[in-house]
Amino acid sequence: MHPPARSASAVEARLGVGLLVCLIASLPFWPLRVFQGLGASHLILAAAIPIALTRIVVRKRVGYRTGSIDLFLVLYLGLAVGSLILNPVGLGFSALTKSLSYWTAFLCMGVLLHGVPPEVIRRSCLVGVSLGVVLFLAAATFLITSGRAGLDSLSPNSIYWDLTFPVYRGLLTTAGSLEDVSSADVMRSAVGEVFALYGLIILIAARRVTLWSAALLVVAALFAWAVASRRAGLALLLGFGLLSIRWRRRAVGVQLLTLLGALAMAAAVVPSYLGRFGDLGSNQRVTQFGAAIARIAESPFIGHGFGSRIGDQYVHNIILGSWYMLGVVGLVLATGLVLFLLVHAVRASDRRSPEAGVLLLIPFLGVLVGSTVEGTFTIVGWVSILVWSVLARPTRSAPSESGPAESAGSHPHLASRRSS
Repeated sequence: MHPPARSASAVEARLGVGLLVCLIASLPFWPLRVFQGLGASHLILAAAIPIALTRIVVRKRVGYRTGSIDLFLVLYLGLAVGSLILNPVGLGFSALTKSLSYWTAFLCMGVLLHGVPPEVIRRSCLVGVSLGVVLFLAAATFLITSGRAGLDSLSPNSIYWDLTFPVYRGLLTTAGSLEDVSSADVMRSAVGEVFALYGLIILIAARRVTLWSAALLVVAALFAWAVASRRAGLALLLGFGLLSIRWRRRAVGVQLLTLLGALAMAAAVVPSYLGRFGDLGSNQRVTQFGAAIARIAESPFIGHGFGSRIGDQYVHNIILGSWYMLGVVGLVLATGLVLFLLVHAVRASDRRSPEAGVLLLIPFLGVLVGSTVEGTFTIVGWVSILVWSVLARPTRSAPSESGPAESAGSHPHLASRRSS
């Protein structure tokens, strides 16, 4: 009876790993709506739900270890449900449904990947990144050379989403309509987040610096910075800074030169990028935050209801937005969630902690400056948390016999020969 059980487990593991590879590879194209308003990444996440539920029913066990982030989400989304019952807000129901859908898919992916060795996860993530970069470059190259993309982003006066929006517009004029793609405002940061995540995955998952990993890192960093998304660029730089604390000096030098080279190319391609860090005072978020604070004073304890907006937008900060919508309890829970992400990201600099924690910089920065009422995190933020959870949790329970420098949660460069 045991061999069939092991065979079934192997099949389930392959399904989970295959979905993970496809999910990561599809991320550059998630703004494209391919079916009923859903992108390829959404469909892959949706596919994980029936597969995981079938596994749970057949095996009669979940096979998933909950963590602190699950507790935060239970309390936060539970509070949102209570708010909608007491103070129904029309947009709140759709926002909550989206958040619950993402969380369900996240849990189901965790079930399918439970027990998969960390090294397999690392290799699978790198395969997904490689496929995603190659597919995006192939699509962009074809559209540019065929004249379908209409790229003007190489001009000095480029607007910072011009590097991505025309690519998707070119794809859609071939098969689809502009209504089947997310807005340029969504894509400019979303695509930046994708390639920032790609860069961080390369930094933590590549076993050694090779020509291929360096090339992937250059491309990922170039696109993360070229779309001039501040949170994407900061996530990549902060992630590298945290990881460099635990790495050997030689590895840091190679990776730093690679990142600086990509940043220089991005600054040359999009001159407006560096200037975007100087216009924070005139940012629309500052005005929005001021309006939110004024409205919070009207109902500081119970809030205005989950899904409430300032004008026609959600508040672009989860702490301030939660206080505005859900009152003091929402403020406390949102602050706890943000601190959780920050603490685990910073711990990545410690050799005793999983370096995959740097991936949490993506959702951390996202919830501070983005509209995350619908979904709680962006889809890239959810994938970042997923990869962190499947890499970090197994490594904590896997004791190392070679010391902290060679533990499963350490960067491979730390395990280089002592004689060097």
